Order: sequence, then structure tokens, then C-alpha cells
Amino acid sequence: MSIKVPYQKVVNYLRSVFPLLNFPNELTYCPIELYDAYYVIINQNDVATIVLKIANDFKKWGLRYISEVFDCDDYARLFHELFTMYSRTNSCLSGGGRVDAYPMTNDSVIPIGIVLGYHAYNILIFCKKKTEELKYPAVKVDEFGEYEIYISVIEPQAVTHVSNEEDVKDIFLEPRKLNGFTLFGFEIKIDTQKYFVVYHTEKVMV
Repeated sequence: MSIKVPYQKVVNYLRSVFPLLNFPNELTYCPIELYDAYYVIINQNDVATIVLKIANDFKKWGLRYISEVFDCDDYARLFHELFTMYSRTNSCLSGGGRVDAYPMTNDSVIPIGIVLGYHAYNILIFCKKKTEELKYPAVKVDEFGEYEIYISVIEPQAVTHVSNEEDVKDIFLEPRKLNGFTLFGFEIKIDTQKYFVVYHTEKVMV
């Protein structure tokens, strides 16, 4: 079954998940690009097959990070184009924004971010049946009949380390709740202090 979501609904999904989209910033480094009238949503059961094909391409082509020449925005755009081509859906978006480090205490995120810089990455909208277990870290944004629709964030540079279906989950960022919004990121530890590094996005390009 193919689920098609209108453009405005996708914008609403993104605004419900990414807090800074509610306060648009014209100077955003790498906005989410939305150019289609509707979006065909991929089923979670098809995601691993697509990611493994892309991982194979990345390795075959010997892709490597070159600062300013082939860096995060290039990885995000390439992953987006390949995912669209292989899946025949437009549910993978490229975008990005500010990256903050939030201190943690007792596994809770403290709402005072330290700006680390800017980064580009991918946002994946996927669906699953309500009776199925969720395979990847994601946030539920809608329901459609017997299906649920989710938003997730992918780090495309991590795709080069994917070798099998089990590895696919590792390219997804973990969602955490803070002040009523979801923050996608990962934990790091510097000396004895833990931080939750968050990928923000601040603008939708239409």
C-alpha cells in the first residue's frame, strides 16, 4: 500500500518535531528542501534494503570526507538522491541546521545548549503497521488507517560503516524529549560530563 501525504502535512510534521522551525531563521545554513506537492512514504520494512544499496555504492565509489569540497551537505544530498532513486519514494529529505551540545544529569537533558556549529543530514519519513514493532529510533507524527507515520533523523556519513541489516539502525539518531519538543542526537562524554549532541533544523525551503 502506498501512502501519499500532502506537502502542508509534511511541513506540520516537521514543525511538531523540530522546535526551531516555529521560529524561522533566514540565515539557516542548510534548510530542509521541500519541493513536491505530496510525499510518498516508505514502509519501514523496505528501509534496510535501500540503505544497504547506498552503503554498497558509497564503498564502491570510495567516498571520503573532504572539508568544504565533499563534506556533510554533499553526503546528505547524495544520500537523498540515491534513496529517492532506489526506493521510488520522496520520503527522504536533505537538510540541516545548528548543532548544540546539551549537558546531561541523571540521564536527563538540561535545556541550556552550547552551539558547536552547523551540520547537514537527512530526515526520513516512514510508516509501519500499528501491529508491527518499531524498527528504528523515530517519533510518531500521524496515523493513516492501519498505519502509523514516523519521522527520524539519519547521519549519512555513517552509511559507509553499514555492512548488514543489523547495522542500519546505527545510522539513526536517538530522539529525546525536552520542553515539549523532540531533540534528535547522540550522547558523548567529555571528561566526566555527559552531553546530548542535538541536530537542529531551522528553516524549510519551498
